[in-house]
Amino acid sequence: ALPWIEQVALLVHVGIGDTPARASESPISDEKARGGQPPQAGDLDLRLAKLSIVRYCNLGFALASRSASEKIKALYPDLDCLIQDGLLTQREKEEIEEVSSNYLPHTSDWWQPFTWAVGLVQRCQKEGHICNDMMFNNIQNQILAYRAKCAHMFDYDMVGVPLIYTQLAAFATYAYFVVVLIGRAQFLDPSKGYEGNMIDFYFPLFSTIEFIIFMGWLQVAMRMLDPYGLATDDVSFDLHWVLHRNVEVGNVIVTRKELHPELQYTVPLSGPGSVGRSNLKKMVGVIRLRKTRSP
Repeated sequence: ALPWIEQVALLVHVGIGDTPARASESPISDEKARGGQPPQAGDLDLRLAKLSIVRYCNLGFALASRSASEKIKALYPDLDCLIQDGLLTQREKEEIEEVSSNYLPHTSDWWQPFTWAVGLVQRCQKEGHICNDMMFNNIQNQILAYRAKCAHMFDYDMVGVPLIYTQLAAFATYAYFVVVLIGRAQFLDPSKGYEGNMIDFYFPLFSTIEFIIFMGWLQVAMRMLDPYGLATDDVSFDLHWVLHRNVEVGNVIVTRKELHPELQYTVPLSGPGSVGRSNLKKMVGVIRLRKTRSP
């Protein structure tokens, strides 16, 4: 399953904010609580914090995609390309490279942004921007679930099929149809003059169907070796589109100022004159008219 950002973004948008206790505090009382000191530079910008949590999750997805897909690796050959797309900052790049060079000889560094996201959520909890512990746990669990789906992508990359199996399967399939082409062919000697057997060629219908099915299975099996595709072909899972979609959707969700539109009373699907029913009647009438006119 591919990771989608909606659940993380929705919980971040709803769960992180000024709690009732903090929202009710006046600037004067808040200043007294700090001993008469002005707001510190470390006070958390909630809007930036929400955007950063979503960005960290999408950054982890981008780093995981670079390892699982040759197409994403071609689009983002190094971390500087992620900086140009706004998914990474220069300071974060230095942090990733420092941790990788000092502690990760196997260069598995894609998980680091998720630690930043979890740490930022924990900071929001300590500063009182999350209403209760249950919401805190829910946000943490959704981030970890998003990370687990990114890790699941490595199952297709790390657990590979041995090369001899793919070569053997391809050779066996092609060799089988070479034998079929010769073994199932019926050749008659015209000089023998067989009675009632003037035609010595027939179209191999069932062999053709068998060839199409077997070759289709072979192509599907080859595609499973790299489900996310190469850099040059069209694939079912376009991870680049998924990444851009997650970035756009996540940013829209967490930056909305209101939780919902203005409340209004409506009576859904009421009365015989509803638009859906009237359109359905029109569609049924058109279908009946076509049937009556058809010969």
